[in-house]
Order: sequence, then C-alpha cells, then structure tokens
Amino acid sequence: MIAVILAGGLGLRLKSVVGDMPKCLVPFNNIPLIGHQLDNLRVNGVNNVIILTGYGHDQIRDFCGNGDKWSLNIKYVCESVPLGTAGALRQLRGRVSEDVLLVSGDIFFDFCFSRMHQAHNAMRPFATVAVHPSDHPYDANLLEIDENDFVTGWHLRKNRPDADYFNLTNLSLQILSPNFIEEIFESCFDLWDDMFPQMIKSGKKILIYRTSEYIRDIGTPERYCAALRDYELGLTRKRNFNNTQKAIFIDRDGVINHHQGYINDPNQLELIRGSAEAIKIINDSGYLVICITNQPQIAKGMCDLTTLARIHKKLETLLAKEGAYLDCIYFCPHGYGIDTETCNCRKPSVGMLLKARNRFNLNLSDCYMIGDATRDIQTGINAKMKTILVKTGLAGTDNLYDCLPDLSFNDLYQAIATIFSTCK
Repeated sequence: MIAVILAGGLGLRLKSVVGDMPKCLVPFNNIPLIGHQLDNLRVNGVNNVIILTGYGHDQIRDFCGNGDKWSLNIKYVCESVPLGTAGALRQLRGRVSEDVLLVSGDIFFDFCFSRMHQAHNAMRPFATVAVHPSDHPYDANLLEIDENDFVTGWHLRKNRPDADYFNLTNLSLQILSPNFIEEIFESCFDLWDDMFPQMIKSGKKILIYRTSEYIRDIGTPERYCAALRDYELGLTRKRNFNNTQKAIFIDRDGVINHHQGYINDPNQLELIRGSAEAIKIINDSGYLVICITNQPQIAKGMCDLTTLARIHKKLETLLAKEGAYLDCIYFCPHGYGIDTETCNCRKPSVGMLLKARNRFNLNLSDCYMIGDATRDIQTGINAKMKTILVKTGLAGTDNLYDCLPDLSFNDLYQAIATIFSTCK
C-alpha cells in the first residue's frame, strides 16, 4: 500500500490548548502528532507516503522532510485553496495505481494495518473503513451494515432522525482501491459527509473492518487530553492487535436487560439497573466487552433477523445514552433441536467465543464469561475461561448443566465493580 495523510486541517478547536498551528503538528507527548503517525506506518512496513497539505504546508514540510528520519519516502501535494477532504484526495487522480491507506492528520492511532489489509484483500471492495463503537455517538456518523459487513447505510451526524441505531462509526482510517480516487465526484467536498454516502447509494461495495485498536481523533481539547492520558498510561500500545487482548463476555437476557422470555419486539427491551454503568467501567478499563447470546426464536420462526437487528439497535442506543457500548454482539440463531446439526455456536458450544478470539486476537484464558444460567457457566468452562454467575434473570436456576462458577454476584454491576476494584 501507499499511505496518504490528509494534513490540511486548521485545528481551530484546539487553539485554546496548543495555539495556532496545523492540527497534524499538535504536540503529542512532546512529538508532533504526524510524527507518531509516520512512525506507526514505518513499523507496519508502509514505506511510501503522500502528505496532502494546505494550511501550514511549510511547517509540515520542515518537520517531515523527505521522510529520511523514519526511513520513509515522503512526497507532498499542496492545495492552493481549501478543497475539503474529498477535493484534496481528488488531486491524486492518475497518480496512484495501488491500494491507498488514507489517514486523517488529526487522529492518534496505534494500529496493526496488516490485518485490515488482509480483510480488504479477501473481499476486494471499493473501500474498507475501520469502525468501532463511539463514546460520543451523538456527534458521529453511524453506519448500517449487512450480514457480510458491507455498509448499507451511512447516517450522518447532522440532522439524523431520532431513531435507534447500531453504535458503529467510521474512524477516519480506510483502505481505498485505486479506482476510488478516480471516481470521486466533482460535487463532493467532504469525504465522509458527502463522498461515502453517495458511493453507497450508487451501489459501491464499502466493507467495514471492526477493530478495538486505538484510533482517536484529537480535534477537541477534551479528546486531545483523553488521548494523551491513554498514551501515558500505555493503553494505546496495549490495544494494538499485535498484542493479545482481554475481554469480558456477557450474556444478554437476564444480565444486561431484564429476562422476559423470548424478546421479539424492541419495545420489550429494558436495561437492568446498573448494567450500563458496569459496561462503561469495562469500556474504560482496557478490556473489550462482547455480548454473546442464544436467540433460538429465529429458528422457531418467532422472530426474523430484521427484527433481531432492530432489538440490538435498541440495546446499543439505550447503552449509548448512558455513555456505554458493546464492542461486538454475537448471536446464535439456531434452536434447541432445530437446525443444530452443524451448529457450533449455540452455547455451551464455544463457536461465538472462537469467532471473537480470531477477530480481536483474544487470549481466552485471560477473559471472563458472565451469565445468569448454567449454560453460560458451562460455555466459559468449555473455553477455559474464568466464570461469573449473576443472580439476576434465571440466577442459575435453569439447572441444565452440573457446573459451578468461579464467582457469583448479585448483578452485573457488582461483578464488574468488584473485579476492577480487586485489579486495582
């Protein structure tokens, strides 16, 4: 790949913190932000870089030079008037013939690009965008996806209708096929607010790459300070997929939301008190939080996949309103005795755990399984994980499996608060 950095930003919202300078030169642990970006590109074997500049071109060039200090080959394209992110990229028409790793100049990242490039190469979409849940979904673009992880809807943060959405936002880091740049519409000014939505409407295949790695925009004083804190604590490096990750797996019904039999309507969903706060604690801890749930009503014809998606949108929206998010939801649609001959995902089988392990590079022995049923506990035991039973929902009274948890607590909040209090 060749890397392209969009470095024409003015950094107006950061003036109160760092003064008047291009956003990509904002000091980050005493090094300009773009220096961290170039170092991460070098580590990942991306050797050729084009920096798209505008405001502060000379300052950027003075710092980056020709790339020798990073053993990179750096070239520049400078816009004479502001062209927007789409217009800036349009300047590269006819200049690139390979995949482009496009990076915004105002994000700090510690990222393993090879895994994303492998996913891109496997599907050969028009573009692949890195995504994850947002801790500020109210002012982020939210994406709709199909069962194959292709984007079907791009919901803009501006004037978005009041509704339930998956908490899944693009991260200003994407891989573009060579044809992408050639087909940027002349009418487009902003890449994410204009170009991507139009391409999706025109039928272009845009793939998501779901990651929990550290990619954060530092465009506001609050986000800038939060990223600095995470860097100083070592959280940014730990979340790189070159390192194994830790997760807390949580059953859905009876643990996050009240157990009401089969939930077949989003309006039936009601969070258990304290569950959102518990998930927020996990979000802030460096652990991933992943929901795994059996949904046999799909196989039984009591609920279809479209309705289940609406239920999960409702769940993610309720959590987002409390500042919490799930890194991923896995579900088994098979029913007991129905369509299960080749199923390896229905708990207590560990298929959903293995999918998560492969996607997020997890060490399952460092992970927890939390549930309200012996089925959940047996799932954790089968995967050689630490297990926790909560006394909400079924509270272990299903008696399907003869097994004991490692720990037991009244509810999810007590479990999580105790775990991380002990860790401290």
